[in-house]
Amino acid sequence: MKLCICLSQDWKEQWLDSLNKADLLELRIDLMFRDEATETEVVEALTPLLIENSHKIILTCRVGKISQEVRYNLFLALLPFAPAYIDLEHDTPQHFREPLHTAAQKYGVKIITSFHHHDATPDRADLCTMAKKALLGGAGLVKIVAHCRDTYDEAKLLSLYREECLTGKIVAFGMGHYGLTSRLHAAASGAPLLYVAADCGAATAQGQPRFTQFTEHLLNVC
Repeated sequence: MKLCICLSQDWKEQWLDSLNKADLLELRIDLMFRDEATETEVVEALTPLLIENSHKIILTCRVGKISQEVRYNLFLALLPFAPAYIDLEHDTPQHFREPLHTAAQKYGVKIITSFHHHDATPDRADLCTMAKKALLGGAGLVKIVAHCRDTYDEAKLLSLYREECLTGKIVAFGMGHYGLTSRLHAAASGAPLLYVAADCGAATAQGQPRFTQFTEHLLNVC
């Protein structure tokens, strides 16, 4: 299992220490730069990090503050550095998704297709269907994160690791109160990759444990 530290607005102070600790770094581009930063400024700022460490980088840029078009342009500009992965939400419009899949394939970059359910955890059958559909659509990994109200919701997510066709290709865990425990159970269930926060600064998701906190708990569990 690989551990990925997620970087956001404090990335300039965190990236070197995080790079030495973790297997991968997720660059949350939408959270790393001031609102008025231009596409050129973003690419220029990330270039030194990507030139030497692209094989350890996941590029993620959530739509909201940044538009689909700007994200599309940023990914096209950064894909030639050959990061390990780019993350695309499952509902990314097809006219953006298809060219990015083509460019990713050209540069040997894997796609993470991500699902985020902030209000509730879908039924197990629906979770399986969405994961399998994403793999058929060209995903190298499928990431499913959901708000868990109880251990039953957590169990629905963890059950995905028992699906033979998803082995090594599914990353599923809970957010909020079950952020830590679901990650620990996911690690025990065979998750190929899990996300944690840097040891200082802001987390990028509700319930996201810090690197040292998670690794200490992981040692206790194992």
